[in-house]
Amino acid sequence: MSFSKPTKSTSQVGYRDDPDRDDAASISSAVPLREQVHIEDDLDLPPYTDDEPQTQTQHARLPRPSELPTLDAKIEQFTHKDAKGSTVTRLSPTLTADPVALQAYIEAESRDCPRASINVKGTHWETERSGGNNNGKKKVQVVDFQFDIDVTDTISRTINGPGPIGLADEWSELSVVDPGRKAYRGGIMKSRGKQSSVDPEGGVQGPTLQEWCHLFCASGSKLKSFTLHRSITERDTSFLDSRITSYILSTNYRGHISITHLLSPHTTTITTSHLLDRLRYNVYVYWICIILQLWIITWPVLWLMTRHWAVVEVFWPYKRNTATARMRSAGAESWAYVKESEEEWCQRWKYTVTKAAETKWHGGLDRPWVQEAESQRPRTEEPQGGFVGAAVGLFRGISGALSEAERSRGWGGDC
Repeated sequence: MSFSKPTKSTSQVGYRDDPDRDDAASISSAVPLREQVHIEDDLDLPPYTDDEPQTQTQHARLPRPSELPTLDAKIEQFTHKDAKGSTVTRLSPTLTADPVALQAYIEAESRDCPRASINVKGTHWETERSGGNNNGKKKVQVVDFQFDIDVTDTISRTINGPGPIGLADEWSELSVVDPGRKAYRGGIMKSRGKQSSVDPEGGVQGPTLQEWCHLFCASGSKLKSFTLHRSITERDTSFLDSRITSYILSTNYRGHISITHLLSPHTTTITTSHLLDRLRYNVYVYWICIILQLWIITWPVLWLMTRHWAVVEVFWPYKRNTATARMRSAGAESWAYVKESEEEWCQRWKYTVTKAAETKWHGGLDRPWVQEAESQRPRTEEPQGGFVGAAVGLFRGISGALSEAERSRGWGGDC
C-alpha cells in the first residue's frame, strides 16, 4: 500500500432506508450493459433531490451515479493523476457495509463513460553551463510541445449525437475476473480464485458481482477497499502511435516523441472511512510523512492492514467483430465501429496533429482550437491574373521556400 498525493473534494448523495434488494441483486455482473435496459421499471430508485420527478420519456434508461439514492450524508472523495490517467477514491461507511448499495453503486459507475484521451509530447535535451565554472555543464530537458486529444467519442455512442442517455446504444460490458486469473480477492496479495459453479457448457465460473459485494461487506477488516477497473478494448494503439509519430516527423522534428493513452478515471475505489483511511489521503499528513521519512514505517503498516478487492472490470470496446461463423472459418473479418476506424481517425486528425507540433502547442486541442487550425488548412484556389496574381504567387513562393528551408534544417534536436 502506497501513498498518493490526493486532491480532496466532497459530494452529496442521498439515502434510502429499505432498498429493493431482490431487484437490485437480480442484475448479472457478466451480462453486457446494453442488454440490461429492460430492468429500468424494476429499479424504482427515488430521485436524489426534493424536486418533482421528471416526466417519463419513451426511451428506457438507467440512473447515473449522481441519480442514485443517498448513501451517506457526506462522502469524501479524493482524485489523483497517474501514468494511466486518473484514479478516484471514495470513503464511504455505507458502501463498505451494505452489499446491495455497493452493487447498485458499482453498476451505476460502470455506466458512466470515462474520458479517453491521447497525450502527445515532444522533448529534447540542451546542455547548459552550471554556475560560474565554465567546465561545469548540465543537461536540461526542454518540452517542445505537449497536447492532449480527446477521443471519448470513439468509445461512447451516446455522446456522438442527441440520442437519449442510457444503455441502448452503448457497447460497454461489466464483467467479473475469471477464477484462474490473479487478482486481489480480499487479501494483501493477488491470488487465483476458487471455482464457485460450473455452467451448462462445462466452464468454470467464479462468484458473481452480487456475491463479491456480500463477501466484501461481510469482511471484518477495519481497512478494506473495493476497486472497479476500466479499460478500452479492440483498439489498435500501435497503429495510432505510428501514424501520429509519422505526422510529427514529417515536420522534420528531431526530438523525442512520447505518446500516452489515458483514461480518466481508469479506476474507482470504494474504501472504509476509518481514521487511518482519512489520514492516508490527507495532503498535510502525506507531506509530513515524506519530509520526516515516516513513510518507511507507515507504508508497510498500511499495506499489511488493508484488504483489497479488485475483481470487477468495465470494458469499453472501440469496435466489434461482426463476422459470421462462415466468414471466420474463411479467415475474413468484419468490424463495426463505435464511430470510425483507426485509419479514418488518423486521416481526420492528420493536419491538426501536424499543426499542433509545428506551433509548439501546450494544452488541450479543444473544439475552438481545432476549428481555427482547420480554417488555416491550405486550399486550392484559382490563380489570379495580371500583376496582382503574379505578386501573390511570388510572395507565396518565397514564403514556401523559407519554410521549406527551415524545415530541412530540422528542429527540436538535442544540443
